[in-house]
Amino acid sequence: MLDSILINRGLESQKTRVGVKALIALFIIALAVTMPELAHVFFGNTAGIKWLPMYFPVLLGGLLLGARLGVVVGVLSPLCSYAFTLSFLGIPMPSLLRLPYMMFELGVFGLVSGLFSKAVIKHSYLSFASALTSIIVGRALFLLSVMMFSRSDALTPSIVLSQLALGLPGAIAMLLGAPLITILIKKLMLKND
Repeated sequence: MLDSILINRGLESQKTRVGVKALIALFIIALAVTMPELAHVFFGNTAGIKWLPMYFPVLLGGLLLGARLGVVVGVLSPLCSYAFTLSFLGIPMPSLLRLPYMMFELGVFGLVSGLFSKAVIKHSYLSFASALTSIIVGRALFLLSVMMFSRSDALTPSIVLSQLALGLPGAIAMLLGAPLITILIKKLMLKND
């Protein structure tokens, strides 16, 4: 979506558009690292599981930046969060056990929402379909990957199912919030056109 808007705003140079999109991707990754920490401070230890604060920026990133950068944002967000929290707080978030699963799941979130990116520029309502599809596919593949690869008692399919249920408020917030923010950004950027 953002690529189309930038072209529409007169940024014909691909180098310039890539630079702008890279800066926005870095900003989204920074949000994805910061939001969980803020959620834990304000809402307690279970805030990450309940509100999915890292997922929201990744979903938004895919919608704005497209599938390729959506995957990059999705994979790098938990990895950067892990490195940041380990280095500065001494306690990695997510845990090393959960890190590869989150990288995979959030990569899927970024990919799926990004696949809708070009269509959203023409039909804003598709951002809701993108959010719903991303949540369903991402969470289902997370559960499937745990069923296939987890050899730990700390992350079992039953634990994942309970976390998915606990995460319903965050999923609903994403389902409504990410599309509305995407539509608002689109309207603001195309305001004078």
